[in-house]
Amino acid sequence: HRGPPRRRRLQPSAAIVSPAAESGATSSPSTAAAAPRSAGGIAKNAPAASHSSSSTSQPLSLRVDFLVIGSGISGLSYALEAAEHGHVAVVTKDVAYEGSTHYAQGGISAVMALDGSDTVEEHIRDTQVAGDFLCDDAAVEVVCREGRQAVDKLIQFGADFTKDTAGNLHLAREGGHSKHRIVHAADMTGKEIERALLESARAHPNVTFYEHHMAQDLITVTSADGAVTCVGAEIIRRDTGVKTRFLSCATLLAAGGAGQLFPSTTNPSVSTGDGVAMAVRGGAAVANMEFYQFHPTSLYTGPGGARKKHPKENAFLVSEAVRGHGGGPF
Repeated sequence: HRGPPRRRRLQPSAAIVSPAAESGATSSPSTAAAAPRSAGGIAKNAPAASHSSSSTSQPLSLRVDFLVIGSGISGLSYALEAAEHGHVAVVTKDVAYEGSTHYAQGGISAVMALDGSDTVEEHIRDTQVAGDFLCDDAAVEVVCREGRQAVDKLIQFGADFTKDTAGNLHLAREGGHSKHRIVHAADMTGKEIERALLESARAHPNVTFYEHHMAQDLITVTSADGAVTCVGAEIIRRDTGVKTRFLSCATLLAAGGAGQLFPSTTNPSVSTGDGVAMAVRGGAAVANMEFYQFHPTSLYTGPGGARKKHPKENAFLVSEAVRGHGGGPF
């Protein structure tokens, strides 16, 4: 089999530096005047833009230990771990549950069998074959070997997965898998995971949600040797347009995909590629963009597709379980 090719990588230009910012703190397009420090304390679920300020005034600043942009499985999992070490602000452009995680159907692939009927090595092999041997070897190794641990962690957070008659996790089979290893919650797995993580995060005293707030750009600082470091993000409250600078010791971009950039997608309306765009403007290296829109599977209804009830209606999602049971893609 041919091995993975050399990774192609897009190197964007660095973030714009304002000549007036003596501190070197920059963002695109505005600048931040201070470095981050410990948040101290912030009100639970307090909107960042609730201050008496207009959208044309100088942006306010809010200091937190950890800033998470996005409230899906990635952002919430990180927020719950980070909350054990400091205050976390979760910024999300809609209600917290609205995102791809909530609409994910099939389940999570992980070797859960203890009787030897399935192995991590087989899972790795299936993953590489399904990925046409283009997968990152190190990533595949981590995901497959730590899958069981990740599922157990979700269960600890309260996720209620489907059980068989003996009370064990029911394992389904999906496309590309040679064994039954899909942990699921009926056919609404993402919705159950999002529920469990959201309830856990909302109950944590160190996690604060800023719903209906949109990240505009990352705030970066450039050191004397030219190294660029992210120290937060410019956030806009959607209903008022008020801007707030979130200054943080660590910033996680977990803003989801970009399905809405394509003519046909099963992704929710919030999947507009904001995170990738911010990362590029902030000077991050972005790779593997050619793999966008390969998944999930949607229902094909002939040339032109089925008539949409409204212009922004998504394509009809077909669960990966259909492939696992013999359905073939066109």
